Order: sequence, then structure tokens, then C-alpha cells
Amino acid sequence: MGLIGRSRREIPVPVLPELQRVACTTCPITRDFNPRRLNFFFDAETGLIQEIRCG
Repeated sequence: MGLIGRSRREIPVPVLPELQRVACTTCPITRDFNPRRLNFFFDAETGLIQEIRCG
């Protein structure tokens, strides 16, 4: 995707919102696992995407 290091504002709007999560790297999130979900984690201070992973 090439989004690592870019602004969280560049994360595409999901077609199925239940299959995408956007959270800061220090924000609390639920521990439920969904192998179909795409998770975007951004730095709370800079707003830059740090990690993208499934689950």
C-alpha cells in the first residue's frame, strides 16, 4: 500500500467499516481477533502511520 510514514488522513475510506480499524499506537483497543480486519496504527503526536497489519 505504501502508507507507512504517511499521514493517517491518507487511509482510504473502507467499503466495509467493520473490517478496518484505525487507532493510535498508544490507544487502547479491543483484543478481539478478526483475520479479515485490516488495522492501521498511527503515532498520536505526528499522525503518521507506523504499522499496518491484519487481525
